[in-house]
Order: sequence, then structure tokens, then C-alpha cells
Amino acid sequence: MGTLRVVGAAEHNLKSVDAEVPHGALVVVCGVSGSGKTSLAFDTLHAESQRRLPESMSSWVRAQVGQAPRPAYEQMTGLLPSIGVAQRGPGAPGARTTVATAAELYDLFRVLYARAGTLHCPTCGDPVVASTTDGIVRALQAMEEGTALTVLARVATGRVGPLAPLWTELGRQGFLRVRIGADTFLLDEAAPAAPGPVDVDLVVDRLKVGSERRERLQEAVATALKVGRGAMRAEWPGGRSEHATRPRCGRCDRELPPLSPRLFSFNTPVGACRTCQGVGAIVEVDEAALVDPERSLAEGAALPWTEAVRTAMLKWAEKVGIAVDVPWSALGWEARDRLLHGDDRTEGIVALARRRPDERWTRERGCTACGGARLSPEARAVRCAGRTLPDRLVLPVSEVLASLGEVPRTAVTGPVLEELERRLSFLVRVGLDYVSLDRAAASLSGGEWQRLRLGAQIGNQLAGVLYVLDEPTAGLHPDDTARLVGLLEELKAAGNTVLVVEHDPAVLAVADHVIEVGPGAGVQGGAVVFAGTPAALAASGTLTARWWRGEATMPAHARLVPRAFLRAEGLAGRNLHGDVELPLGVLGVVTGPSGAGKSSLVFDTVAPALAGRPGLPLARLSGHEPVVRVVKVDGSPLAKAGRSTVATATRVFDTIRQLFARTPEAKARGFGPERFSTAVAGGRCEACQGEGARRVAMHVLPDVLVPCEVCEGRRFEEATLAVTWKGHSVADVLAGNVHQARSLFGSVPAIAGVLETLDALGLGYLPLGQGVDTLSGGEAQRLKLARELGKPGEVAGALYLLDEPSVGLHPADVAVLVEALRRLVTLGASVLVVEHDPLLVGACDWEVRLGPGAGPRGGGVVYAGPVAPC
Repeated sequence: MGTLRVVGAAEHNLKSVDAEVPHGALVVVCGVSGSGKTSLAFDTLHAESQRRLPESMSSWVRAQVGQAPRPAYEQMTGLLPSIGVAQRGPGAPGARTTVATAAELYDLFRVLYARAGTLHCPTCGDPVVASTTDGIVRALQAMEEGTALTVLARVATGRVGPLAPLWTELGRQGFLRVRIGADTFLLDEAAPAAPGPVDVDLVVDRLKVGSERRERLQEAVATALKVGRGAMRAEWPGGRSEHATRPRCGRCDRELPPLSPRLFSFNTPVGACRTCQGVGAIVEVDEAALVDPERSLAEGAALPWTEAVRTAMLKWAEKVGIAVDVPWSALGWEARDRLLHGDDRTEGIVALARRRPDERWTRERGCTACGGARLSPEARAVRCAGRTLPDRLVLPVSEVLASLGEVPRTAVTGPVLEELERRLSFLVRVGLDYVSLDRAAASLSGGEWQRLRLGAQIGNQLAGVLYVLDEPTAGLHPDDTARLVGLLEELKAAGNTVLVVEHDPAVLAVADHVIEVGPGAGVQGGAVVFAGTPAALAASGTLTARWWRGEATMPAHARLVPRAFLRAEGLAGRNLHGDVELPLGVLGVVTGPSGAGKSSLVFDTVAPALAGRPGLPLARLSGHEPVVRVVKVDGSPLAKAGRSTVATATRVFDTIRQLFARTPEAKARGFGPERFSTAVAGGRCEACQGEGARRVAMHVLPDVLVPCEVCEGRRFEEATLAVTWKGHSVADVLAGNVHQARSLFGSVPAIAGVLETLDALGLGYLPLGQGVDTLSGGEAQRLKLARELGKPGEVAGALYLLDEPSVGLHPADVAVLVEALRRLVTLGASVLVVEHDPLLVGACDWEVRLGPGAGPRGGGVVYAGPVAPC
């Protein structure tokens, strides 16, 4: 076996380090948050592999991608083609991505239902089977000999107007009779007057069943199908039958699309729901959330208005006689209606909000037409072994796997079923047996998303690949970690090299090689402080080794007793059942196996109920009087715009822009704060619109981000960059991390306090200009927490709901996080954490444990009381 060797790696905070990754081994990179683990694993090794990938492709692809920047290193040998499986980032799922599509299962289900499904009419539910001409003839010929048959073809449905032109056309083709209802008319006679819409059937032939008349029957059937555009009807005394070579419901006279994989794709017009266009949900504007009733128009009552729009609209309002200096609530209903909906010449607030969707004023509801299934009525009506495709996908992975046994195995379905079972079993083994296949992938936690992609990669059965994983145990209960470790070993056994950024002792213990980066974070890190076997690490003196041996522990705290309880009764959403009491006034934790219902309880039931929004059903919520504000601090992205950064998300960039605008150079040039914004034109680079990079669509490959060739990733034009504050341009400030910004802005209270909080939460290594859409779930969560700690006057009476805040944290960082959460409780807040990490759980005051298992085996409270000391 060879070795991947890098010499002089200096990306981000790495200090010209040398490292070796043995081929065919399971290698773990550990260290405190911000020490440089990701810089080494992802930003150096994986990035260089991805940079070299286009060199093996055509010149057209290389021209489209451009030359990606080379990571900072001196020499690299033994590099393998790599696959990076991160928690979030550029590969994060979109609105149309589901668990089934991300796991590469959905295409297999489409093929299965196209080959083994049975069409049913969406209107009446009758099965619809397309026939062949020979099949129809055989069915009619099998009737009792001598039976009088009439073969008919529908030539007009709901015909309005004169029938004479139709009579003439059919007579010219040699036909003799037509039927309207129960009446038969000869075509050589005058056409009757139609009193209203009528259905006209052509009598193609009248004959008796018999062996000597088979050729005549076959000719009649073929003619009827041709005239009837693939459909015909046969009648005999006391009976009738409908036949079609194209799927058609005889009872409803409704033609259906033929079975094909395209019919089950919600990304195509034929398969997608006509109402939601295959998204499964509809985004609506909440008019009540568009305005602040206590503000006037001049004070910014209309939330969707930008500064430029507000200036123009204030002039318009004064012109039409609408007061701009009184609160919105004091305006008359006519004025409010005109502002909201506009007029023939002016766009209203509602129309503007639809063009600028924002979570502050939009509400997402499930599509009532498809019930969230995303598919057209025709696709939803197809059944395979008694189940429709939405019926099957709504089940948890483990139940879908069991349900495949219902499908008959034939030469057509056998290979598809085997591949489905193989891939589903991988999802079970990575601990995702409780996840339903129709669930939106964007709703998964970072750890779940990563394990989903990991299960798909194992299903691809590649060899000779470098897999780079970022905290794959994130969100896993310790009892489920063993299954994940087994999959990592399986990847290795297949001939791959597995490089894992991880803190979990269970993964460290089975590694073949461990690299610890440190000793601290940011400028205090960036060095390889240990490289060797797990046994050698345990005997060393590094920070990780001391926590592993139990020498470093969590700081002791007095256990607090809840001052009240939030009681939720009659839980009935997903797998939840029974009642639960959640503690207030303490640091509480909700624990249980993966899939036990923790997030469903806290974030999908209690949080919406407290906010007065639709959520999972419950009978009654009581004891919420002490809660004056609910703050959901989860790992969801902070913003969708590519220009949103750590600086803008924490709102320190507003103050930074004002500082730059006050410099003599800015005043001499006439630059205001807006000149240093990436959100508006004027000072930003217009080639990339202030994003610093452009996204290249690669069609069959993932999109590629390449630095803007005009500003070289600096986001601003040259005149803007010429203005400096203490020798730093605005691009320099955004390129620096929180540690560096603290020394630069230490004398500015409005900035220093926020940066200090970020540093205390272990985020000192984040560059101020890093896009928030590239943060991991744990980083995004701690960034939101820092914003809350930055406004202590609003903490008392608040209920903070956190979703696995320890994700991505070294044990030493968990201790820092606990101190921050304790600080919230000291200020009068209640904190409720959904968590698996034993260190964080042990530091809490009160535990609510759900279980005992996952999915249908969970959902109930198995323990509620004080947390046992660590």
C-alpha cells in the first residue's frame, strides 16, 4: 500500500504542516474547533483532488470550469480521486431533493412502477389496462358462437352545432350508420338537429361471433381503433365492453398517460403535480407579517421595502394623500389596502413580497392538491402490489424494505428489487431506518444528510477512492455509532481510503491512523501535534488524549430544579404519543435514540404551538405563561443569499461599514456606508455582484464555484478597496477571522462584544466574510446563539430551543458551550437542548428521555427527571 503525503500545507491557519494518510486505511483527523482539521482534510487534500479532476476531462469541460485555485502546499504525492461527504455546503439539498432522490433510490422506484404497476383511473379508481388489437379480437372471439356483436367507435364527444359536416365526412369514408344515445341513424339520410351537446358513436360493423368470421372481426376492431383514436366499444344483447390500445377509463371516458418512468418524475410536466409543480408545498405571503403596525411608513412599517423603494413609495404616498408619519395601525383601511395591493400604476407591498420571498413574511403550507406527494393525479393512482408510490415512500426506510417482499419477483422486477433492497439496507446500517423516503432532504440534520450520502456512496461500490467525511457521527445516539463504524470499515475493506474529521472516541478507537491538529484554534492551531496509532494517542499528552483518558472534565455546576413545567398533552404527530412535561428555568435536555421523536416533539410540535403556527397535532399545551419569547436555535441556514456572511449575519458589518465611511479618504471621495456593502450596486464588483465567485453549471456534474476573475474574490471594485481603516481594506477585514478582527476592532464596543462572544463559543477561526450557506449545522447554530448572547436585555423569560449544538465540537469546546448556555439560564432564560453527546447531557439539569426505540418503537417518555452526574 502507498501513502498520500502532503508537505508544507499552509491553507488557512495551517503552519506549513507535513502529514501522511496511508492508502487503504481508516484515518481520523481530530482537534479542537478551528484548529485546522477541515483545512487539512477538505480544503487541502480533497480540494486538490477536485482541482485535478478536470484535467482528465475534455477541453470543453476545462474551459467551462476554469482553473480552480490551488491549495497552499509545497508538494503532494500519492493523491487519490476523492469524494467529499460534508454536512452542508455547496452540495446541500435543494427544495426538490428528497431522501429517496438523494439516496439514488427514486429512479429505481420509477422503473419498478413503470414495469410492474397497474394504472387506475384517478376519478373512479377502476383499473385501466391497455390492450392490443389481437388481444381485443381474442377476447371477443371467445364469446359464445353466434352472439350478435356491434363494434362502435366514438367520433364526437359533447358535439355542439350542426351534424351535417360530420355525416358527410363519415359517409365519404364508406360508413353507413352512427348512434346518438340509443338512437341509430343512417348516414345517407339527413342529419338530425342536435338539441345540445351530444356524443356520436360510429357503427363500424354488426356481425355474429364465429370462427369463419374472425378476419371480419379483426378488420372491424382495427378500423374502430383507428377511427376512435385507440379506443372502441363492443356491445351485445345484455352486455358491453370497452377496449383501448392506449390507457383509457371507459367509465369516465378519460385517457391516461402510458406507464413510463417519466410519469413518476416530479421534475417533468407529465409527472409533476399541476398545482405545486412538483415541490409538494406552496409558499404564500402572509399579509399580516408584511408590516409593523407600530411604525409609520417613514419609519419602515413596510418590511419588504428596500431603502430605494421606500424613498420612491413615500413620495408616491404623499402625492396620493396617504399619511407617512402616522403608525400603520392608524391608517384607514382604504389606504392600507392601496399600499398592500397597489393600483394600476404602482406595485403594492404584497406583489413586491412575492418577488422578494423572505422567511419573515412567507409561510409554507403543504399542497392540498397532491397532499405533499409532488406527483400528478395519474401517477398517484398507479398501484404496485396494492400500494401507490406515495403510499410506499411515506413509510420509514425499514418498513419500505419489508414492503418490497409484497412485490412479485419476475424477470423484469427481480433485478430492480434486488438493487432497492441492497441500497435500503445500507440506509438501515447508517442509522437512518426511521427516516421516510418522501421527506425533504433539506429538513435533515447535518449528520443525517451526511450519512444519507454515505449510504448512497457505499451502494455505488467504488474502489480506490479517497472518502473525506466530516463528523459522520453527528446526530447519532452512541448506541447507533457501532453500525456506522462497521460501514466505515466496509468502505476501507473495499479498497478505499477513508479520511474522517471526528471527535467520537468510538471512531478514534478503531482508526488505523490518527492525526491531531492543534494545539489551539485559529492562530493558536494549525500544527500537527500528533500522528500515529490510537494506542499511541491515548498515551500522549495532547488535549484530545487528556479528554480521552478522563483527565480533563466538564466544569462542575450546581444542579438546578425547574421552576415550572411546560406540559404538552395528547401528542399524536408522527411517532409521538402520550403526554410530556418540559422543564423551564433550567438547562434541560431531550435525549433518546435516533428517530425516537426528539426533533418532532421540540421543533415540530411544541415550537409551532408556542408561536401559534400549524405544527404536529397535540390536544393541549399548558404552563406556557412564563415564556415570553421562543428562540429556535437550530442548524438551518441563516440566509439564502450568496452575499450573506458571518459579518452580516451577526450585524457587525453595519458598524464596520460606518467606520470605513467616516475615514478621511471615504469622505474625500464622497463614499457613504452603502459604498462598502455587497448587497447594493455602487461599490461592489458587478461582475459577481459582490459574491466573490461565480457558479458554473456542469450539467451532469455538480456545480462548481470559481473565484470571480474581475475582483479575484475580493467582492469590491478598486476604488472601494482603496479606502482603508487602520491599514486594512474592507476586503481585508472580511478575509480575516474573528480572532484577527478582535484585535483590530477591540476599541469599538459595538463590534468587540459580538466578536468576543463568537470567540467564546469556539468560532474564533471563522473568517468574517465566509458565506453563512457554507457553515456546518453546528456552526450556524452557535452563530445564532452568539447573536442572542449579544442582546442580554431580551434574554429573561425566553425559551431557547437548540438542536444538537455540540455537533462538530471537541470536548474542550463543549465545555465552553455549556458555560454559554449556563449564562443564558443565569440571565433568566430557559434552555432546552436536543442532544446525544454524553458530555453535554451530563452537564444539564433535567432530562426528558424518549424511546425506547426509533420510529414506531419510540415516541414516548421513558424517563423524566434530574440528569445523573457525569
